[in-house]
Amino acid sequence: MDLLDRATQISVERHLRECNYCQTELDDLRFFLGVPNAVKAKTEVKGRIEQRINEWIGTLVTVATPSNALPVLRGTDNGPLVFKAADITVFLQLQVIQKHFKLVGQILDENDERWRGALVKVHQLNSIEAVGIVDDTMGFQCDLRQTGASDVRIIAETGVAIILPHVMLEQ
Repeated sequence: MDLLDRATQISVERHLRECNYCQTELDDLRFFLGVPNAVKAKTEVKGRIEQRINEWIGTLVTVATPSNALPVLRGTDNGPLVFKAADITVFLQLQVIQKHFKLVGQILDENDERWRGALVKVHQLNSIEAVGIVDDTMGFQCDLRQTGASDVRIIAETGVAIILPHVMLEQ
């Protein structure tokens, strides 16, 4: 679809190859879409879904949800949005460069190792608008085609996720 530049595409493809969580998600999608060579017993898929639900319940303390992720605007009117959940802080800022929108972010966490290589997805209107990868400095960038209400999801290779729903990305 050519939505990503080549470097980001390579990073996302590597993440999808190496991330057990994403591999499981892709296997399940292939199964439900009926992709050849991906046929699995429904009980196996059901068991994995139940296991994943239990894992999510066990990691809820590290997942930012509307009730515990409080956006705080700091600095000037154009300053970054700051989201906090447990001991994790996420900074987001929309940048406009020659009429192109870029979401720039940073994660602060004492256990930053878990976020290296994490997949960042920006959803708008129930579809993926942009993706990126968390780099070694815990930063990430996503090129956006449009601004507006967005859900930002950061998914570590372990399956732990930070979910920032209903983020208003505006100039």
